[in-house]
Amino acid sequence: MKIVKEITKFKTKSQYQILDLTEKAERFLEKAKIKDGILLVWAFHTSATLAINEAESCFFKDFQKFAKKFFPRGKKHYYEHNDLNVRTENLVCGPGVKECLNGDSHIAHMFVGSPSVTVPVEDGKLVLGQWQRIFFLELDDGRQREVLFKAMGV
Repeated sequence: MKIVKEITKFKTKSQYQILDLTEKAERFLEKAKIKDGILLVWAFHTSATLAINEAESCFFKDFQKFAKKFFPRGKKHYYEHNDLNVRTENLVCGPGVKECLNGDSHIAHMFVGSPSVTVPVEDGKLVLGQWQRIFFLELDDGRQREVLFKAMGV
């Protein structure tokens, strides 16, 4: 069995941006030369997630509306995660840094997706349904992100 990995880096632009990673995954798989096995796609973040769904603009708009409704952001919504008088763990806050004031993003991550997706590989191709694509969903403000592609097989 062969195991090949690659980390891809990119920058997101805004909260609830949806990036299609399918073509990046296909290019990686081609370079990896895995004919039969699996592809793991892993996001290194707890305020972003991965999902498999269809690429359709109305669906994307519906997702963004739903997320804003169920995971509200703003001063009128209290999250202990954002209350630095209460929170003492995993702090990266400082003057001008609001990265840790993102309780809504972490809650959304728990409900929306997973840090990983696994896709079968047959004949060197991803086995996806007719409309299925691999998506990275930004649940926080835009920032630098990293995703691991790891192919295992023969």
